[in-house]
Amino acid sequence: MTIYLSETLRSLRRERDLTQEELAGILNVSPQAVSRWETGATYPDIALLPTLAEFFGVTVDELLGKGKAHAEAKVADYAAKFDALLKKGLVDDALELSRAAVRDFPNDYRMLNQLMYALFLSGSDDGDVPNWRENQVRYDAEIIALGERILKYCTDDEIRLEAKARLGFQHYEMGRKEQGAAIVRSLPSNKTVNHREAVLYWVLEGEERETFTCEQVVSGLGALTYAIKHRAEVSEVSPAQKIEWGKKQLQILDIVLEGEYFDWLEVIAATHAKLAELYVELKQTDEALREIEEAARCVAKYERLPEKYVFMTPLLAGLEGERDEPSADSRSFRERFHANMIDVPQLAALRNEPRFIAAEKLLLSIQ
Repeated sequence: MTIYLSETLRSLRRERDLTQEELAGILNVSPQAVSRWETGATYPDIALLPTLAEFFGVTVDELLGKGKAHAEAKVADYAAKFDALLKKGLVDDALELSRAAVRDFPNDYRMLNQLMYALFLSGSDDGDVPNWRENQVRYDAEIIALGERILKYCTDDEIRLEAKARLGFQHYEMGRKEQGAAIVRSLPSNKTVNHREAVLYWVLEGEERETFTCEQVVSGLGALTYAIKHRAEVSEVSPAQKIEWGKKQLQILDIVLEGEYFDWLEVIAATHAKLAELYVELKQTDEALREIEEAARCVAKYERLPEKYVFMTPLLAGLEGERDEPSADSRSFRERFHANMIDVPQLAALRNEPRFIAAEKLLLSIQ
């Protein structure tokens, strides 16, 4: 019980933006006493509990942490339902669920962060939310307020970093570019010597260390392939050079994954579609059609993937993964891919080609 009291008391004090000295003065006790309560070394006299509870606007049971296991289970249930709704692209339902979760747990930063994410997704153009632009403006102040509250009071580093990154992006997207850029630039870099991944390997053992190294390979693979993609997007080089970079990206994926592409098929399909655009720019029709056909085959393979999978290739053996990530889009991957990568002006020159028509038909017929 003492552990729960210490956690609750520390959280409630920070919510009120009080120092230990200020709380001690209000309760007419020493700052050292408050410090010992919050570390769990001792706990308040039982006669003081009603005063503490009344001051913070909670019940004595809540102050002591009674019912904590039940609350944790309910929070976990909210989180699982939230992810399930987002996997179906039901952003409005996820937002409604998140508001209910925050009403139930107004001081739980996991639920506050979840609400911030739902609000953010409802204003994202990377999906099929019809009124995303209006939502972006409507929820701007609420997103900022949630982000600032999390940064000010939350002690969970992971939640803080998520909220901080989202806060910076929101400022930037809403035209407050200098403020947004400043927040993003203040995020920790994985180049720093003491970042988590740089030292975690040395404190893990056995299966846990093996899993970590697999995850590092996947993380590095993602960073490298996306870096090549972004390099091609911003570089003033010839289409032929960008094609070479795209081919290198595919070669790297093939070397590491050895044919076990699983959800990497999304990246591979998109790369083939971009290569098709570049070949069109060079008026190399056969090559462009070949890339479109390969992209369609990748999408078909992706849609047949199981929800969960396990890598067998030696470099990643035993690593588990899932096909679908939470999204702001209710459309299937093949529908999104067709709209964003195939049915685009850059490929208009191919539209009447029989091979293009066949590839498009394959995309639209995938179940």
